Amino acid sequence: MCGAMRLREDLVGGFTLLSLAGLLYLVSQLFLPFAEPILWATVLAVVFYPAYRLLLRGTPKRPSLAAGIMTILILVAVVVPSLMMSGLLARQTVDGYRRLSAYVASGNLAHLNQITEHWIVAPLWSRVQERVALGEVSLANVVLAAARWGSEFAATNAAAFARNILGFVVGLGIMLFTLFFAFRDGPAMIASIESAVPLAATDRQRVIERMRQTVLAVVQGMTITAAAQGFLLGVGVWLVGLPYAALLGTLGFALAFVPGGVTLVWLPTAIAVLFAGNYLQAAILALYCMLIVGTVDNLIRPLVIGPQLQLSTPLLMFGILGGLKLYGIIGLFLGPAVLALFAVVLSIYRERILTEQSAG
Repeated sequence: MCGAMRLREDLVGGFTLLSLAGLLYLVSQLFLPFAEPILWATVLAVVFYPAYRLLLRGTPKRPSLAAGIMTILILVAVVVPSLMMSGLLARQTVDGYRRLSAYVASGNLAHLNQITEHWIVAPLWSRVQERVALGEVSLANVVLAAARWGSEFAATNAAAFARNILGFVVGLGIMLFTLFFAFRDGPAMIASIESAVPLAATDRQRVIERMRQTVLAVVQGMTITAAAQGFLLGVGVWLVGLPYAALLGTLGFALAFVPGGVTLVWLPTAIAVLFAGNYLQAAILALYCMLIVGTVDNLIRPLVIGPQLQLSTPLLMFGILGGLKLYGIIGLFLGPAVLALFAVVLSIYRERILTEQSAG
């Protein structure tokens, strides 16, 4: 009788687990189209939750009001400036490529051909022509072709963004909607999820705390890195005697959060200086940015993030790069989060399973 009851319990348990796994898959498919705005809302909620708690102290009986105010503040202080910067960058990119095309086509860059006649550059340029079967092609014409391609590429992407504006607005609405409820009901949501995890209470707390530390550490590391790169870029522009050092440094800080980073600022600047005939300034700026501004990212970010997550520098870098490749910008957070979660679960496995087996 006991054997039959136990068999029945095992069947019921197995059926429940299979049902839960299947339903979990179906639920994930429902949420998958909105994964990116939901993840961004989660990241913003974790970062700004301490500010929400301070605001909640003033209205302890009105959490909805505090969550609404905090959501609006984030929209005004973070989201809107980011959108304005993105739109300005897109417009300036298209306009810049058009101006460059007109400038090159006017024949003002004929002096660039003198570069290919230099005794150092001439052999390399000849080999390039032979390799790609260009024949006698001037460097100015190559620049013109590149400028034309860049203009068409930027215009095409700008048009594609305009066509997808409805999807963007919907995604923004989902993010703000999720952010509001993450602030207001965040602790209850976490407690509900935590109670369903088949781990000891202390281990569940370790997992949740590690995930929170991961998001905060990545945000801190990115912010400090962006500030350092923006400052160093501004210093480099000022040292070579170019104007708008503060503006370019600020723009470098803003773009350091996206793929391409400060390269999107200093490379066009160096090219513009080169086209103006200031070869020495362009070379110094390019070398400075490649050797100093570009490498500070690989130094500061692991030093800031690594110790907090207790991850080695190579592992952290692979996590960031892999996250970017798989998930886009949100991968900056997902990559380290997956590694940190793996590390804490592995630690729990060693402590709870391997240690008990060794003791047994």
